[in-house]
Amino acid sequence: MTTLEALASRVDVYSIDEAFLDLTGIDRVVSFEPFGRQAIWLKVESPDGY
Repeated sequence: MTTLEALASRVDVYSIDEAFLDLTGIDRVVSFEPFGRQAIWLKVESPDGY
């Protein structure tokens, strides 16, 4: 959940492997699709996963 908390100001944990992110207003700063792709890509491509 730490990774998700770094991406959004509000994270509602639903279960051990599910959460909802409040991305209200993100489209004013950056386009949503590139934001999501970049966030996932940076996490997956990191050699140590952090």
